[in-house]
Amino acid sequence: MEQITITRQELYDMIWKEPMTTIAKKYNISDNGLRKICIKLQIPLPKAGHWMKLRAGKKVKVIPLPTSYKGEQEVKLTVRKDGEVYDPTGLSALANLIRELEDNHKDLITVPDKLKNPDKLIVAAKEVYDRERKEKSYDGLYDCGRKLSIYVSPASSARAFRFMDTLIKTLKALGHEVVVENQNTYAVILGEQFEISLREKLTEDLSKQSSWGYKKYKPSGMLAFWYKNFGSREWADDKKPLEERIPRIIATLILKGHKEHAERLERERIQAERKERERIYREMEARQEQELNNLKNILVEAERWRQAQVMRNYASDVEKNARENNTYTDKLGEWAEWVRKKADWHDPQVKAYDEHLTEIDWKTLTLNKKSSYFFW
Repeated sequence: MEQITITRQELYDMIWKEPMTTIAKKYNISDNGLRKICIKLQIPLPKAGHWMKLRAGKKVKVIPLPTSYKGEQEVKLTVRKDGEVYDPTGLSALANLIRELEDNHKDLITVPDKLKNPDKLIVAAKEVYDRERKEKSYDGLYDCGRKLSIYVSPASSARAFRFMDTLIKTLKALGHEVVVENQNTYAVILGEQFEISLREKLTEDLSKQSSWGYKKYKPSGMLAFWYKNFGSREWADDKKPLEERIPRIIATLILKGHKEHAERLERERIQAERKERERIYREMEARQEQELNNLKNILVEAERWRQAQVMRNYASDVEKNARENNTYTDKLGEWAEWVRKKADWHDPQVKAYDEHLTEIDWKTLTLNKKSSYFFW
């Protein structure tokens, strides 16, 4: 995006020339953001009703720009591209989607205190977890086998299942999927798969250090959720519990899915165009090769026809000269007839049968020799 530098005076002139919302549409900023800049630079703003009075032809008071201000005299604004959608909130796509989830799907993204009507994936995973937790596990974490990618201690299991149940139900309610394939769990957005997992973080167990210097670890009670797809991202408990990050997690997955989907469609379009160009080129190349072969065949046939004509003319001239010189004989006549027959066999327009040339390749004028085994 193109950035421009505007002086304090220029911004003041703009503010008193057009409404704040009109100016904001020209730049990548909300009218509220523009108002904050003006307040910071001590640029006076038109009072309420200013533009209505102006349109009605009434007199309005223009507050002069204070000259006592000694702070910043310039501000940088980003020019909005042609066709770019104006967002009056000034929020990013991620922030907008998070706001939409919080405003319209509050019941979906809120993790309940107790697990209620769990998704079938949660039911299957919980059955495996409850069975596996009876076995010994390294560092105190247990998993759900191949049912769901959850790795937590028994103390954090109830919270983990409620979190994943909420995440799965929300994604499904928004038209997406969560599937388990090849022991991995995936969120599927517009056909794009993102491997997801919920794990409890480990912390060093200072009370159980090995005499050989190997560190021992124990569950920390802190949950971390991550996804992986050409790069990875993790959210974990910190100042906010992971449950409060569900809107951001889901919004990130959805936007990432849309981005990956658009990029995949673009790759497929480019590949399809490349294949089409290759097909056209191959067809053109095959057509040119066929045309060249046809031309070569015509040239060969034309030459064969010319040679056949020469052979006939030659036989006729020999006979004519012989008669004029009284040297014509029956043997010469037989020879002339033999020449004419060979010419008819050689002529591509006639291609007469000749019993003595049945083993001769017509195009190459070579003898098709048989293997010696043919006679055994």
